[in-house]
Amino acid sequence: IALDIRSFDGVLGGEVFLDVSWSVIDDRSGAVVQTHQASYRGVAAGDGYDAYAAALSETLVQLGDDLAAALGRLASAGKAPKGS
Repeated sequence: IALDIRSFDGVLGGEVFLDVSWSVIDDRSGAVVQTHQASYRGVAAGDGYDAYAAALSETLVQLGDDLAAALGRLASAGKAPKGS
């Protein structure tokens, strides 16, 4: 999986965001199997850095869930890259 993180930022005590695109690449042939673009948003539960970091972390969890789902769909369709 190749990730292109375009932005990963936010406002202390406010909204955070992650804008990313990713490609699933067959590690043997180098062929791009699938590409995606996504934006994730969250809101810090407080004004401090701990809440800000937790909100950013949640956007990464959302990305991880989407990556796992995409790979699962590819595997179900028999199109998963070799070695995954």
